[in-house]
Amino acid sequence: MLPSMPMRALRAALLLLPLAWAAPAAAQVDPEARQRCFDAKADADLKIGACTSLIRSGQYDNDGLSRVYTVRGLAYQNSGHAQEAVNDYTQAISLNPSLTQAVINRATVYERVGQFGDALTDYSRATELDGNSADAWMGMCYAHFRLGQTQASLSDCNRSLRLRPGHFVTLLDRGLIHLRMRNWNLAIADYDAALAIVSDSPWAHYGRGLALNALGRTTQGKAEIETAKQEDTGIGPKHRPFDLNMPLP
Repeated sequence: MLPSMPMRALRAALLLLPLAWAAPAAAQVDPEARQRCFDAKADADLKIGACTSLIRSGQYDNDGLSRVYTVRGLAYQNSGHAQEAVNDYTQAISLNPSLTQAVINRATVYERVGQFGDALTDYSRATELDGNSADAWMGMCYAHFRLGQTQASLSDCNRSLRLRPGHFVTLLDRGLIHLRMRNWNLAIADYDAALAIVSDSPWAHYGRGLALNALGRTTQGKAEIETAKQEDTGIGPKHRPFDLNMPLP
């Protein structure tokens, strides 16, 4: 069994489903259930119930059924049921092995419960299915980083940012990599770019403060860290797992 999903993710969530997905058509299916299952704003429990009724209807081919399982998996994931989410994504993949989104979604569950090896396997598979998926390369970057494979992580983040320049989460991830590699000025550049997008990001301010401290610019560094703590009083302990070989304030 997987451990339960944490209530608060350590990093921003990936875009788990393409907004253009629509409910697959099927004869003799309750239209209200179909609409609710694929309604992004619907309550998770209602979505799960509606999607379950579609699965039990027996009216979908493998492609349509794989999408229903993926949507129900996301509802399980968003409501904190990690194992059920993995089960549904796995079923979706078995029905449609080329469904990149189901593979990425399953990887995000593994990532969030700390199974980074399994996450890396799925993200790698997703890049093979769609080499232009910035989400897949971003996930590869983070999984490699958490597994201590820093150079591979940097390469993945660079590729993701070439596909999707200026992406906030990927900039934060690459900033962490540069901290780990002691590339202080490059870390500051990534955090500056992230702060230009989200000016009150405690992760960006805290990482920027660490880099400034390492460069000997301690007055500025301490000010950045204080700003981060004002934005999130728990940022220090949250950031500490990423601070290996780092000079801490």
